[in-house]
Amino acid sequence: MEQLFNADTATMSWTFTVSSIGCFFGAVVCGFIFDRLNHELQFIIANFIEAVATAVAPFFTSLPLYITALFIQANSQAYINAGKVRLSSKLH
Repeated sequence: MEQLFNADTATMSWTFTVSSIGCFFGAVVCGFIFDRLNHELQFIIANFIEAVATAVAPFFTSLPLYITALFIQANSQAYINAGKVRLSSKLH
């Protein structure tokens, strides 16, 4: 990836940092709005967003765009995971 984006290791490490921040924000957002909206619709939208981000990320040749796609993907994935935990805790 360093060769593809013509970046050094320190710059590429931002991909992990931004993904972690995306996970954090996805879980926090889910905590605030999950119980206010239709659960199934939220899962459908979050899965769609994650799928699109995953599908387009390999086509970006610009590192900022790639990192943005990773942020969106991680955000959606954490939203889904937090929603599943919230839903399963309500069932027990």
